[in-house]
Amino acid sequence: MKLRLKLKRPQWMKNITRRMVITWSVLFVGLLIVGFGSAALALGVTHKTYGASITYSNIWYVEYRNQSHRQALMRGVDVHSEATHGILNRLNSGRRTDNLSNLFRGNPSQRVERNISHNVPYTTTFNSMYSNNSLIIWFTQPQHVVREISRTEFELISIVPSSGIAANERPVHGIMIPLDRTSNRFQSQTWFLVTTDRSQVAPGSPMSLSHTIETHGNYHRLWRFVNDLFIL
Repeated sequence: MKLRLKLKRPQWMKNITRRMVITWSVLFVGLLIVGFGSAALALGVTHKTYGASITYSNIWYVEYRNQSHRQALMRGVDVHSEATHGILNRLNSGRRTDNLSNLFRGNPSQRVERNISHNVPYTTTFNSMYSNNSLIIWFTQPQHVVREISRTEFELISIVPSSGIAANERPVHGIMIPLDRTSNRFQSQTWFLVTTDRSQVAPGSPMSLSHTIETHGNYHRLWRFVNDLFIL
């Protein structure tokens, strides 16, 4: 003898029609699409910028080194203006991304470090190591400082003219950017900071690269532009 268990459906379940199930399913999927789509759109249009902001008016000169030669581009010189703007445009576009992309990259951080672990203590060493692949930017007046938070923590911030430069801050007079490992993807980059005032250094003497920025960007277009650049 077999016992059969008969389950009785609640009355409200009997009132559910196929049309209702389809309608609810479409609404639920629609809400998911709208919710996730709105979040993705908000992250996609929210830009994040790495490195330091560099404007044309604040440049003294830009020195580039490619496979064929090295040359300094002076700001304000007509024949150099287009090339200098081209370098800055590609540099600034390469350091921008959006938070949607960073979500899949793990939102990489940017940090400033004292230049101890890197074997590049002076500009002369930098020039020999990156003689064919580099970009050096000198400023008329420092617009950024390296602020010491603790003995091991530092940050790069913009100068606030009204507050001046504090005792725990070192003005940045120049930035040196190696381009030897550039590829067409968003990746880790190292910028070397010159915190020595050129006017206080004897001609021909090396200047200390006191700190580095471990930052991120895609500088493939920048390197292609610099590598093909040649001005008579």
